[in-house]
Amino acid sequence: MAAGVYNSPVLDDFNRADGAPGANWGQAMFSYSLPNIVSNQLDWPQFPSGYWAVSTFAANQEVFAKRVNTGAGLPENGFLLRFANPNTTSESGYYALIYSDGGTELFTISGGLGSKVSLGSSGAGTVPSADVYVCVTAVDSTITVYSGTAGTTWTSRRVWTDSTYLRPGYIGLFSENNHTLTSALDDFGGGAIPSVATTAWLTA
Repeated sequence: MAAGVYNSPVLDDFNRADGAPGANWGQAMFSYSLPNIVSNQLDWPQFPSGYWAVSTFAANQEVFAKRVNTGAGLPENGFLLRFANPNTTSESGYYALIYSDGGTELFTISGGLGSKVSLGSSGAGTVPSADVYVCVTAVDSTITVYSGTAGTTWTSRRVWTDSTYLRPGYIGLFSENNHTLTSALDDFGGGAIPSVATTAWLTA
């Protein structure tokens, strides 16, 4: 299976019966619902979210998933990082959006509301559209989006610097807009990035 940029493991491959994702997943306050498992993939209906409720991870962390399908009218894929106090009025953290055309944006969440770290999307067309892994890392104040054709060879796509949240938290996924179409993700994973120098682990 794929691993993150810093060799974090796959946490959920969704290879089980259709339905709710299960007790390992929690819902963020800013979303309408949890996603569902459909045909061994995570299916995203209108404006859902899911965070990995098993544990938080250290401040330096990453989250990744495989984008199964994209295209015009499909929801954006979102990646949660340093997510704290989920499903409460104190909910906060980061989310990185990956649009169907490859554009990217970074937001902070505070009290369930998102604010852009950067204005406008950037990098349209640079993240391949389908059957490609996307990984988002947070190392100190640097947040980076990577993509990889097999989930093992990674290319940096966009980098932000922001120090709003420099703390441990949950990781997760969500769909940003209230679309009527659905998209699917697979092989969700991530975790803490080791504190030792790990640049030699990167394959791109």
